[in-house]
Amino acid sequence: MDSERVPPLRILLLGPPQIEYGGRPLRIQRRLLRTLLYYLAAQSEPVGRQTLLDLFWPDEDEESARRHLRETLSKLRTALPLPTLLHTAQDLVALDQNQVYVDAREFQTLLHQVRIYLKLPLTAPLPEAAYQKLCKAVGLWRGQRFLAGVELPSTEAFDDWLTYTSATLENGLLTSLEVLAEHAALSGDLDEAIHWARQALQIDESHWRLRAHLIGWLCDLGQYQAAQEECERVQRDLAAEGITEVPEEYRALCQRLHQALLQPRPPEPAPWFSLRTLHVPFVGRDEALETLRTMASQGGIAIVWGEAGSGKSRLMFELYQSLQPAPRLVLANGLAHERDTPYHPLVQALREAVLTEEWQTLPPHWVQILLPLLPELAVYIPAGAPAPIENREIHLSAAIEHVLRRLSQHGRLLLFLDDAQWCDEATLHTLTHLVTQRFFTRGNLLVIAARPEEPNPALQAFLTTSPVSWLLKIIPLNPLTASAVAQIVRYALGQSAPPTWVEALARATGGNPLFVLETLRALLEANPDLSPEHLPTTFPVAQSVRALANERLHLLRPQTRQILLAAAILGETFRLDILEAMLQEPAEAVVEAVEEMERAYLVRPCDQVRGGYTFQHPLIREVLLLESSEARLQFLHLRAARALEAGGEAQSAAAQIATHFEAGGEESLAAHYWVEAAYQAALDAQPQAAESAFQRAEELLLRLERPLSIELIHRLYTGWAELAFNRYDLETSERCYTALLRHGEQRYNALMIGSGLSGLGRVATARMQARQALNFLEQALPYLEKSGHLEEQMEALNRKAASLLLLQRFYDAVLLYQRVLEMGQAAETLNGQRALGNARY
Repeated sequence: MDSERVPPLRILLLGPPQIEYGGRPLRIQRRLLRTLLYYLAAQSEPVGRQTLLDLFWPDEDEESARRHLRETLSKLRTALPLPTLLHTAQDLVALDQNQVYVDAREFQTLLHQVRIYLKLPLTAPLPEAAYQKLCKAVGLWRGQRFLAGVELPSTEAFDDWLTYTSATLENGLLTSLEVLAEHAALSGDLDEAIHWARQALQIDESHWRLRAHLIGWLCDLGQYQAAQEECERVQRDLAAEGITEVPEEYRALCQRLHQALLQPRPPEPAPWFSLRTLHVPFVGRDEALETLRTMASQGGIAIVWGEAGSGKSRLMFELYQSLQPAPRLVLANGLAHERDTPYHPLVQALREAVLTEEWQTLPPHWVQILLPLLPELAVYIPAGAPAPIENREIHLSAAIEHVLRRLSQHGRLLLFLDDAQWCDEATLHTLTHLVTQRFFTRGNLLVIAARPEEPNPALQAFLTTSPVSWLLKIIPLNPLTASAVAQIVRYALGQSAPPTWVEALARATGGNPLFVLETLRALLEANPDLSPEHLPTTFPVAQSVRALANERLHLLRPQTRQILLAAAILGETFRLDILEAMLQEPAEAVVEAVEEMERAYLVRPCDQVRGGYTFQHPLIREVLLLESSEARLQFLHLRAARALEAGGEAQSAAAQIATHFEAGGEESLAAHYWVEAAYQAALDAQPQAAESAFQRAEELLLRLERPLSIELIHRLYTGWAELAFNRYDLETSERCYTALLRHGEQRYNALMIGSGLSGLGRVATARMQARQALNFLEQALPYLEKSGHLEEQMEALNRKAASLLLLQRFYDAVLLYQRVLEMGQAAETLNGQRALGNARY
């Protein structure tokens, strides 16, 4: 909300009541005045005086009660900073809602907007817009009770209102928390689901269904001790209420919990990936997921190739969630700043995956070998143990294999190495050892995720090693299709968006799931009430996308990045020959830079343009432009315009050249090319593009300090007027001819004055205003004769003849047409030939 529009008076009722004005506490001394203010603040409509009499003075006669009400309202108005905050019109009383903010009213408004999700059980995660509104609504509460902790005047009617309003608002909070918990569970974030569930149960401990969900979620996370404590608490609470028979759902949960406690179990899962960018279902990766699920039942090695943000981690999360029974999970992560530290991904993975009791039962022989990597294991080495063994690297791989085999002795093991582009050679050597020892068979699965835009020679060598290459399954994560993007948009907005807008979003983001999600998040943050009927035509660059784009751009050589910026100036698609001409660099240097961009997955060849390339992600192009100085951009835009001119593109690429000249500060040249672009668009039967180009040229004309040439102004307005006239837009045509006349009078130019008057005569003829048309044309001809512009004279005579025909002066009209035919013998231009043709017709 804009700070200028924030109501100065804030009344907070959700929790201990607070009154603030201008950001500072406002103290109202008398309890009755505060209570009346709280009551009025909670109302969405003005309140009748009789209602207030019944609430606060039910036992007094009407005259006394009305006197008390008048006095109380007067005192309340005096106690408020502005008397206009309280309205008392006729028999109604209300606070000025434009000047007063009330959290309870905002809470009710937000719940009304998402009411459909509060009434029915969730079968899928909430749309992002609904999720954000529910989070905002819950965040308004500063406690669990309405008007908590204050003593209020008591009458039967007021107590009834307070009880009803409290129950309504607090039930709304409870339902919101329950829905948020279900949403988090459906999104796969059980920690968040437990967080919301515990908040809800603080309000209503007897919410038995939610307590059952809580126990189930704790079990799913492997938090069996917490689940057992919750089960025991439920049994005590049921007994306290006199319920001796435990409901079936609790009995089943307790039985499941009992079995889990008796069996050897893996550690609680390590914290999984941060997947809360947007709470949307998993889309567009079904084939990859099914491939991995099939491999998980047999074992093997898979490499998931995908650029940053393509959904590699989300894919693995969904794989793990779908496997029953769940395998033992070992998460290893390559880190950019640790890429030169031997074994770093495996060391961190073992620290998180292995339980204390498992380290305790590991033979000292293996502990001794692992000690250089995990010095904290020294406590498990008994006194008098033998000295460390030679050939440390070989034995380290064997020791890690032994630990992993112990972890997998009760079931399958899933080893996931994420960001392997930053993996060290020693870690990959250990993985090779595991492969040669046939560890990844019989259900044990190794999944490696890496970004192809950041090559790692050690990783490439590992993948091409004989034992690995035989077992390896390559899974590329391609850009999302438009239909997959449409599903994400539908869940984010709560309803479908127009296909053209979805396609534009898919094109702008390159189908990158993270870019799609973060762009939608940025749109929703800017406008929480975003709807498919009011979608923006441009897409913001989210900060997260900007950071990720910079991370990729910094991988390029400085020279390549400068060439990429030049390509970005040319547009989403650019030609290699124009880029070379623009940069004035050796062709070989430009080609090498473009090849580097291709390897970094920043550009790709464009099939539709010969010698052309297109940006993989237009948003990355936007980041390049956003982070460049204005001086650099102007310089490159001028270079681009000159390169297109020199490349023989002046006619076909006039609009591009105009755009570049305008961005480069050469507005006179830009106006010239906008006019050329308009004429070209008109020839290509693109009237809307022609109209836009003419408009742009006129905008530049009106703001330029140095006037444009007479010829250019003449071409601008006569061409625009002709376009409008042929589309039966007489108003625009008349405006153009009038503007031409005005410019002619300002510059004392006979051609512009005559052409403007001639055009006005043409419009008058089309409107069947023959005498007015004849008047304009008789004024125009002397100016045109003075200008010496033969074609305009011929056109004016044709128009005068047309007006005479309307006046049924046929003989005079024929004489004029004959005169045009005689003049046409000397006409060589296209316009002259057209005027001659009109006369013959």
